[in-house]
Amino acid sequence: MKDIILSVTADKENLLKISKEFSDFTNTQSSMQAAADDASFSSDFLGGQNAFTYFAPVAENIVMAPLSAYDQGCVELIQNSFSDYFQGQVDFDRAKANFETAIMERYPEITQIQWPE
Repeated sequence: MKDIILSVTADKENLLKISKEFSDFTNTQSSMQAAADDASFSSDFLGGQNAFTYFAPVAENIVMAPLSAYDQGCVELIQNSFSDYFQGQVDFDRAKANFETAIMERYPEITQIQWPE
C-alpha cells in the first residue's frame, strides 16, 4: 500500500506520466513546471495549447489550509459513518443518520444537518 501511495503522490516520473496521459494536474510544483515547459504536454482537446503553462504559476499560490474548524472532524466522521454502508452493514439512510448523530455529539453547537437534494 505504501508503494502505491508514494507512486501516485511522490514519484515525479509517474506524476508526469499521469499528467501527459490524462491531462491531470498532479501535486508537485516541479512536475507541473516541467510539464508547462514541455511542448509535448499540449492537448489536442485544447487545440494544441499546453494547459500546464497556465496552471503551474497559479498553483504556487494555493494554500492548503482547513476551511473551518469542522473540516477534519467532518471528514473523519463521514468516513466512519459511511464505512458501514460501503461494507453493506447498514443502508444509506442509516449511514446518514449515524453521521448526523456523530456530528452533533462531537460538535454540540450543530443542531441540524441539511443534506443537499
